Amino acid sequence: DRRQKERVDARNEFENYAFSIKNTVNEASCSSSLSGEDKEKVVQSAQDAISWLDSNHEASTEEYKGRMSELQSVCNPIIQKMYQQTSDGGSAGAQGSSDGPKVEEVD
Repeated sequence: DRRQKERVDARNEFENYAFSIKNTVNEASCSSSLSGEDKEKVVQSAQDAISWLDSNHEASTEEYKGRMSELQSVCNPIIQKMYQQTSDGGSAGAQGSSDGPKVEEVD
């Protein structure tokens, strides 16, 4: 059934986002650029989402999408700020060195 597949896909997408965002802010390289308050806000929001998922296995596609939008509205501004701070602080040293393959090495 198409609606069942859409519902499962929405749940999986929401669950993956919640775990991913929680793991991202818990990484040492990322967490150092977040304030304790921002990190706690993201972790708590992600944990609340995971708890909600655990107790709402049969929610509708719209409920999953709505909850994901709520989580994104809390987390995305904080994550964007984190990546902006990370790139501002780490880009100066990384610009001059590239460990990736050179054009000659690809052939």
